[in-house]
Amino acid sequence: MIDVSGVWLWVPGVNPEPWTAGTHGKVRRKGGGEVSTVMKDAKLTAYQAALRDEFARLHGYTHKRAANEPVWMRFLFWRSTMGGQPADATNLQKATEDALQGLVYANDRAVHRIESSIQEQAPDTEGAVLIWIADEYEPVSSFPEIPTRTTTLEEDMRRRETLPKDVF
Repeated sequence: MIDVSGVWLWVPGVNPEPWTAGTHGKVRRKGGGEVSTVMKDAKLTAYQAALRDEFARLHGYTHKRAANEPVWMRFLFWRSTMGGQPADATNLQKATEDALQGLVYANDRAVHRIESSIQEQAPDTEGAVLIWIADEYEPVSSFPEIPTRTTTLEEDMRRRETLPKDVF
């Protein structure tokens, strides 16, 4: 089993999508009457599948924590608004958190601390997500700083290589 604490997951080329309730509709029953249905948003489903696939490619498909073991996460979003509306960090966070359920934790109730930040959001932004996963008991001072627009991800990762391994 692989321990996923202290893991950065960089997912370039995927545009973060906000959580949405989906499209509501009604279906007629065979014997008469109607039943309400909710169809999941296709862009949201594709985004969550891309995150799950990338995580599984790197770390495997099963969650690595006991059901009650707490987790702390940090999400950074770069989002293109080409063909869509700007999103808020809360709904981007919820969509990402839901995608990781069953991979990082059995249930999202295990998430005790979470932090999200939209790094950039514009029509010409290339979509990407950076996810940091750690055990809750790790002191906040040991977490890496959020990359800024003045440093590239490559520069930031090179800087991290010089720090003690137990920090990451």
